[in-house]
Amino acid sequence: MPSSESTTQALEIALKMEKEGREFYLKAGQKSQNELGQKLFRSLADAELEHMEKIKQIHAALTGTTRWPEGETSFAKGKLPHTIFAEALDNLGRLVKATSDDLEALRTGMDLENKGLLFYLDRSGQATSSGEKQFYQALVAQERGHYMLLFDSYEYLLDPQAYFIRKEHHGLDAGG
Repeated sequence: MPSSESTTQALEIALKMEKEGREFYLKAGQKSQNELGQKLFRSLADAELEHMEKIKQIHAALTGTTRWPEGETSFAKGKLPHTIFAEALDNLGRLVKATSDDLEALRTGMDLENKGLLFYLDRSGQATSSGEKQFYQALVAQERGHYMLLFDSYEYLLDPQAYFIRKEHHGLDAGG
């Protein structure tokens, strides 16, 4: 059974990763020169803040005990980043021009989300209670969703026309 110290250390690492992610997304949003990037990065920064708050709550609850706090492990059902991406695409009404900085920020974001996903998968495998396992699995799902959102955004900004062709392939006749 892992010690309370290793559990709190893992939460401190998680908090640091989420904080770094939030800071990165805030800066990327400020630098982005298109509405899609600005909204996307702001929403991801907000999601990282939500993760930080949940991690802090659990860390505080673990103070003075070795038992993982049982309870709610899900995250708020506010406007999800993928919803913001879909709305932005609907509202733009035109193809967005991406800068190389936007594309690089999306790649960096994908790297950050993948790093978090792998860390939370590992922690889920080391969990000593169902509450701890559920918490890390919820974070895995969040990170995976963020990664896919960044990937879709990257693909869209790299080549919007090709993106729509791939996403709407069901309308293409495959043979005839």
